[in-house]
Amino acid sequence: MITMHWVLEYASVLCGYVFLMFIWPSVVFRNHLANKSKAYWFCFCVTVQIVLVNIVVLTFGLVHILNRWTVFAFFFGILLLIVLRKVDFTIEKIETFRHLVVGAYGVKWLFLRIVRFAWKWLKKQCLKIWGMLYPHFGEYLLLAVLVIFAMIYFSYSAFQEYSYGFGDIYVHHSWIYGLIEGKIFSGGIYPEGLHCFIYCLYALFGIDVYSSLLFWGGIHVVVLLISVYCLLREIFHWRYTPFFVLAIFLTIDSVCVNAVYSMSRLQWALPQEFGLFTPFVCALFLIRYLKNAACVTYKGKTSRFYWDENLVVFGMAFTASIVTHFYTTIMAFLLCISFVVFFIRRVFYYKRLVPLVIAVLCGLAVAISPMAGAFASGIPFEKSIDWALGVMHGADPEAPEPQQIEPLPQEDGSMIDAVIGRLNQVYKNNYQVVYGETRGNWVAALTGFAAILWIIVRFAGILLHRYSGGKAGKNCFPTYLPMILAAFLFMVAYAAPTGFPQLIAGSRLCSMEQILNITVMMMPVDMFFSLLALCCRKRILQAASIICTAGIYIAVMMLGVYHGYLYIELSQYNSEVMVTNSITQTFPEDSYTIVSPTDQLYMTVGYGRHEDLLSFVEKSSDRIEYTLPTEYVFLYIEKKPIQYAQSHFAKGPSWLAEEKYPEFFPADTTSQCPEIRASEISRDAASKDLVYTNPWHMYTELENRTILESKAYEWCKDFSILYPHELKTYYEDDNLICYYFKQEINALYNLAIE
Repeated sequence: MITMHWVLEYASVLCGYVFLMFIWPSVVFRNHLANKSKAYWFCFCVTVQIVLVNIVVLTFGLVHILNRWTVFAFFFGILLLIVLRKVDFTIEKIETFRHLVVGAYGVKWLFLRIVRFAWKWLKKQCLKIWGMLYPHFGEYLLLAVLVIFAMIYFSYSAFQEYSYGFGDIYVHHSWIYGLIEGKIFSGGIYPEGLHCFIYCLYALFGIDVYSSLLFWGGIHVVVLLISVYCLLREIFHWRYTPFFVLAIFLTIDSVCVNAVYSMSRLQWALPQEFGLFTPFVCALFLIRYLKNAACVTYKGKTSRFYWDENLVVFGMAFTASIVTHFYTTIMAFLLCISFVVFFIRRVFYYKRLVPLVIAVLCGLAVAISPMAGAFASGIPFEKSIDWALGVMHGADPEAPEPQQIEPLPQEDGSMIDAVIGRLNQVYKNNYQVVYGETRGNWVAALTGFAAILWIIVRFAGILLHRYSGGKAGKNCFPTYLPMILAAFLFMVAYAAPTGFPQLIAGSRLCSMEQILNITVMMMPVDMFFSLLALCCRKRILQAASIICTAGIYIAVMMLGVYHGYLYIELSQYNSEVMVTNSITQTFPEDSYTIVSPTDQLYMTVGYGRHEDLLSFVEKSSDRIEYTLPTEYVFLYIEKKPIQYAQSHFAKGPSWLAEEKYPEFFPADTTSQCPEIRASEISRDAASKDLVYTNPWHMYTELENRTILESKAYEWCKDFSILYPHELKTYYEDDNLICYYFKQEINALYNLAIE
């Protein structure tokens, strides 16, 4: 059930995100962005702003001045200075301001002037935006429909279940709270791009961190899709072919656990997914830079090198990939190297190579400088760096299912036999694992068909060029083959053949692979529409393309390959989140203690005190005296202890998705809304001893959680007998009961009940 509270929270996160990501850089860098293309503007904002926010927050932290007010002063101060520079302080305006100060003009007059100014400015901006959109209104409308559909699809789980989608998000929340306390890299040195950005939303607008992390994925996925669109506009010849790719990507189903997991990650607030757009931006502006063949002229002097504004965005995208997640940097390398191979003469031409190397080195320096400063100050690296190194050696503990790698048979043979053996291994371990045997055959066959068709078209272009005396162009579809190579490289990286290091955990790559493979499969379609464009009217083809995009949606539903609802790792009931939100909004700060499992800690921090339920149960039974030093104490008891981190799939209208993915997951740890896997508290369970292995296992193992919740419930009954009129019910439903009591600060209750 979608409540108004979460709608308003979603709207606040969305508005803050749009302002910080797009409006602020558009105003501050308006001179640089003047007369630039819309793709340049978009990519500049999403890369430069991430890098800038990261540098500002981490630099303030290194010099120990990081707090909400310094960040507020920096961003709004710069914005105010730019606005004031555009104001013409005439004598008339100064006199008006004097009358306002002395009270000659009232508040109503000021409000009216502000409204008139805002309306005039808004009208001007709307006319300006309409002027930019009108020439390609059909394309932008279609893109908007796809983007809105994606936002609904990837945000749906967050409105249905208020838990974080993945357990790692709690760790990222704690690191963001470290920034709120003025501490950078509180968990060790780790790319902090996501954490710095969400921290700035809190510092600038007071947006709750929990809400930002809950809704982030469904909002930020738009940046990924538009970045893909911008790159494909550079790859394809027909303007509407990118929409076919996006439509298929957003509607086609997944056929393995890793693919469902990778798509589900797009709805979660995770560092890798925050930077997943950067490989596409890097590739786009590398292509644009390599296509540029002119030296830059500045103040009447011509540079010896091909300095290009596209290098700015390429360098910033490279930097953004490092400050968000190292995996995205590896992905950017794999994607870019595919183009370097086919443009190698241009890359290594010294006029292009020197600026390119400088851009990479500068981007690297900007990205690692805060990390180097932190390391020099004594902060160690975060432990997940060791995990990533373990993945490269073949260990992927995060993968939802073991990767079934077929070893390469050891046999003597020629070099050709060895190559064929490797290709066969890649096919079986990648295409068949990710797409299933039948669909894997189609994907591999269509990839090969696209490559062969490109060779035929290219050969035909060379012949036409020769026999037309150079009038016909011979360089047909030059970026096709690099994309085919990129799709193949990513499939190889998914499950590296025997003897090769695995650069990236395969479970992280599926969504990226799917975009690239769909791109390859749409190449023949792009060639077909490009050929039709020579003899058909453009408006007819545009209408046909829009119909085809809608037809993709209808076709995948009719063929039974429509995608399913995604999942989250459910860790708490919605009622627990709502009760905590009610308490934090109703009671004064630091006037209460919430006794509950660890999950509520992250909503409570900064508002009140939290006592871990395990700690409460142990201390109340093992000590002679035990108190909690707040006026109010709230105790959360799950009447039906939840199976922690169960794969919980959303449920909704059939036009958005189908209910089909739970069949890929273990039945005993999977549920689909409204079903939730849980046990039930009892007196017998309370009499049992906890199986103590690790404190976290008290919550993650269902038997231990049941025992713990049962003991807490029995404590409440004993406390109620001892103090008959003190323990009251704050909230209760079928799954949860929240008790509370009020105590005098100077005469605290002894909670150690024998």
